Parts: sequence; C-alpha cells; structure tokens
Amino acid sequence: MHQVIRKRQGLPWAPEEPKGLAANSAHVVGVAVRAGPFPTDELGSAYGAREHPKLVKQVTSEDDALRRKALEHVCEMLRSAREIASFVPAGLVPALNISAEHSSDAETRALATAALLPLARDLHGRGHMLEGESSSVPVLLRLACDTEPRVRGNSLAVLIQLGKDVTGARLLISGGCIKLLVRRCVEEDEPQNLISVIAALRMAMDVQQEGLDEGIKEGAIATICKLLESRPSVHACEQGFYALATLTVGGPEKTAALELGIMKLMLTMVGVDADGDREFPGEPPELVHRVSTAALAALMSLTIADECKMEAVRLGAVKALVPLVAPALEAELGGNLDYRNSTQFANATKCIANLAEHPLGRSKLKAAALMDLKPLADAAEPIVQKHTAIAVEKVEWMP
Repeated sequence: MHQVIRKRQGLPWAPEEPKGLAANSAHVVGVAVRAGPFPTDELGSAYGAREHPKLVKQVTSEDDALRRKALEHVCEMLRSAREIASFVPAGLVPALNISAEHSSDAETRALATAALLPLARDLHGRGHMLEGESSSVPVLLRLACDTEPRVRGNSLAVLIQLGKDVTGARLLISGGCIKLLVRRCVEEDEPQNLISVIAALRMAMDVQQEGLDEGIKEGAIATICKLLESRPSVHACEQGFYALATLTVGGPEKTAALELGIMKLMLTMVGVDADGDREFPGEPPELVHRVSTAALAALMSLTIADECKMEAVRLGAVKALVPLVAPALEAELGGNLDYRNSTQFANATKCIANLAEHPLGRSKLKAAALMDLKPLADAAEPIVQKHTAIAVEKVEWMP
C-alpha cells in the first residue's frame, strides 16, 4: 500500500519506514555520548548546575593552569549580560580583585583586569565594583603602575569606563587618581597606554569639578603642555588638547598655558602656523582632522582671554583658521555638511568669533574670511548656522 500511494502521488520509489513505538523512540534513546569542548578536569566539573559559583572559585585557584583557563572562560562568558547577572551575585568582583593582583603571574593579572572591563560597562556589575569592601578602585589604581604593559592598559581602560559614572569619578578622585594619572603622563612609556592615561585623566576632570580642581592643583596644565611639546602620537595629541581645553576654564589657567608657550603649537596643529610649518605630514587625513578639531577646542578655550587673543593674532591664528572655511562652504553648497563632519568648522567659528573681538584680528578676518563666512550663516546644520552667524556679526561689528 505504501508503494501504491507513492506511485499515485508521482513520487519515486523508497523503502517503507519502520513504524511502531520502538522505531519512533529510537531517536531519543539511540544517541552516542560526544566529547564536550572542555576536558574532564577540575574546570570541566564547573559545567552544569551552579556553574557560576564554581567558576568564581576556580578564578582564584592556586593551580596556575586552572586559574588561567577559568579566567579565559569567564572573559568569554562576560560578553553576555545574562552571564554578568549570574556571575555578580556569585562573588566574581572580589575574586577578580584578588586575581588581578597576583604577585607572580602577569598573565593572570592581565586576564583578571580584562574581565573587569565588561563588568564596568554593565550597570549592575559597575555597582558591585564601586561598593564597600569589594571596591575595585584601589586595585585598579595600583595596577595602573604595574610592570606589565597589558595589565596597565586593561586597568586604564576600566578606569576610563568607571570615570564616566558620577559615583565612579568621585571614588576615583577620592582615591587619588588625579595625582597618579598626572604622574603617569610623564612615566608611561607605552604609546597606547599613554593615550589611555590622558583619556582617564580627562574623563575624571570632565565629570567632577573636584577632579578639575585637583588636576589644576597637581600641575596638570604644565604636564600636558610639556607632553604636547614632545610630539607624542596623533591620538595622544588629540586627548592632550581636549584635556587642555578642560583645564583652561579659568582666567589664571589660560594665562598659565599661554606663558608655557603652547599657543604656537596649537596653531601648528590646527593647520599651518605663521612660519608655514605643518604637523603630522605622513599621517592619514582623518587622524590629522581629529587632532586639528581637538586643537581648535583648546584654542577656543584660551582665546576667550584678551591676552591670548592678542598672542594668537600675533602668531598667525587668522592664517591658520581661514583655510578651514572653504571646505565647509564647499560641503554646504554640495548639501553634505551635517553634524557628522562639521565639528571642526564649528570649533573654528568659535575661535574666529573670539579673535574678532581684537581690532587687528577683526580687520584681518574681514579681509580674508568674511565673504566665505556669510553664506554659512544660513547653513542647514543648526550648530554651523548658529556659530557662524555669531562670528559674522562680530567680524562685521564697527565701533
């Protein structure tokens, strides 16, 4: 009958499939045991019921191989928010704090600090990292000076993440992070870690006023200016200029930066200075663009002060700023100017508005930039339109 039905349906011949309870249940009971991805050692015993507490225990194991293997697997599992929610109540944060300061195994320290980063990004995990006796802040501040570059880099990445949180920034500042990071700006010899040092310092000063006050007190302005003069990497210069923009909010701080001679370097980083010098000639244009944007932010902060306006005009700030207007006008005419590519020009217009308050600066800007600025005062991008309109009004002002 089976074959008759198939023939009527136009299907090719096939043997009849077995029927009955035994045949249909074979797929349930007729299976072979397959080896799992992990060997049946002490780590393998963690899988199954209550795996998270077992893995947390193995994270601090005295067996080096087992401890590293457990940390590697924890790092992999922490990519999931669900796993973080299971690990945190099991005591993962205190366990990682212990492993992060393992005295003789740099690999353990590197893995433990890497595991702390996804916890710092998670609200629940971050709360446990910042609370009471299990706080990771003192551990991370000590590890920011570790002998192993990977450990320092991981610790600094976690500090940056914690510094974005108001509570985290406050605890970092009270723990002495500002003084430590200012010192590390001089001592850090790993280029990538130096970028993280400046970024962590800047984050703590941006989020909390106490951090800014502490940074000024600890001589961060002189340290950052000296660092920028040494021409570190492009990314370090970017972070350094943004940090300087944060530090120079007050009049005395602007004067201090000016006296340290940072103005000429700023104008060079913006574009071309009075002597025709240009920085980073071999770097990709997008990186140079980012450094220029950061340098403009610092220049904008400094040129609020009258003495800085005069010095900027004397050093050729108009010559450095005017070339930034034409590309913005071209992008606007082509309908391509928007919030994604207008930050540099917006910073430049703020600098132009500041320099236009100086008679000589206003005269030079009126001759060199006014005709290109006027169309941008009606730009479609609101930020560009607003700041260009202010700049045009100040350049056109007559006593």
